[in-house]
Amino acid sequence: DPTNSKAAAEYADALFTNNQRTKAREIAEKILAKNPKELLAAIVMARFAILAEKNDEALKILELAFDKKSPHLKTLILVAQLKIKDEKFGEAVDLLELGHKTFPLNDTIKRALVVVYVRLDENEKLIPLLADLARYHFDDAAIRRKLAQLAMQTKNYPAVVKYGREVLHIDVLDTGIHRLLGKAYRELKKHAKSVEEFKVALQLDPKDITTQLDLAKSYLANDDKINAKKLLEAVLETDPDNTEAKML
Repeated sequence: DPTNSKAAAEYADALFTNNQRTKAREIAEKILAKNPKELLAAIVMARFAILAEKNDEALKILELAFDKKSPHLKTLILVAQLKIKDEKFGEAVDLLELGHKTFPLNDTIKRALVVVYVRLDENEKLIPLLADLARYHFDDAAIRRKLAQLAMQTKNYPAVVKYGREVLHIDVLDTGIHRLLGKAYRELKKHAKSVEEFKVALQLDPKDITTQLDLAKSYLANDDKINAKKLLEAVLETDPDNTEAKML
């Protein structure tokens, strides 16, 4: 039915998906000439612009059709992704926060928000969002690794331990997390556990001087001067001018 623009747009979208793109473009162009706000037709034409690496043109088409008062999920995500690609993070965050409010369970929006919050250094918003994602993604080490790192930055050492241990349940060979746990346990005065974590990190990366020094500090905190001395002597043998090793 040529008078039914919604049905015609759905047909154009199906044609595009099935690689019948000449016909898809023809139909979508005719629809937008009559009604620039027909969303699915706008998406089809935006895809053509993206394929031609004309992101500005794609955004212009989509934003003309997009209604913030009644946001369309597919369009919102596409516009946000284009803004992120063009590093327009301030504009992207407003759109994605609207999307998260309207579609609170949508995983694509949550993950796009993570990207934007990281780039904007919005850690207060990032932490609860990552924690929410972690609840639904039991095997995602990257989410938990980032939470552990953020917890260390804010000196929330119990949270470092919580998320660090969860990372190791997924990837026991994560050297960085073993180091992070070693530092967190030391701050929590759990020196024996700190020693164990740094020992594992050192087994995974035996030549890392920073880990050797951290292990020496935890040996000293655990009142193990003998092992601390041996380790510091080994560091100085490798790096005779290491100031920190001399001070310890």
